[in-house]
Amino acid sequence: MNILNSIKTVSSAIIRTKKQQTLKNGIPVSGHVYAFVTHKDGTKKVVCDQDNDFTESGLDYIHNNIYVNSGNTDPARYIGVSSDTATPTNDKQTTLAGEITTGGLERARAADTGVAHTLKTNRTTIEHTFEADAVHTAVHKAALFTAETAGTMTNIANFNADETLQAESQLTVIWTIDIG
Repeated sequence: MNILNSIKTVSSAIIRTKKQQTLKNGIPVSGHVYAFVTHKDGTKKVVCDQDNDFTESGLDYIHNNIYVNSGNTDPARYIGVSSDTATPTNDKQTTLAGEITTGGLERARAADTGVAHTLKTNRTTIEHTFEADAVHTAVHKAALFTAETAGTMTNIANFNADETLQAESQLTVIWTIDIG
């Protein structure tokens, strides 16, 4: 069963509204993020199902790498998660406050099998499943980056609510990016 079918099983009514932003040349871009936890006992809980913000630096990154730099070797496919609840999510952010760096939730590169783009469409999905090897309380947001450390933060989203993960729980984060 693929991840999107798993999510649809967990959340039978997924409602999407397009929060569109625009590249400098007028091309609309939008993104959506899903995240769900699979607990040790096998139960699943959707913790995020919403549109996300493209950061200003993320929009510049997309524009430059689609139209300016044609041999990009540093794609935005690194996913980080945070326990920060104090910093509101907005398009001016350049770092992920409170980023978790230990216990199985450290920033990770989505594997080739976790990145999908169908030719002649405007959609890309980026997915990674983290496995906690420690207890994490108040996991609150996720972001996409261009590097394992530092790099450009291209997208950010808050979870619907803080989530506590026990050791051996899994957190799956799926970004959907639409350009055009």
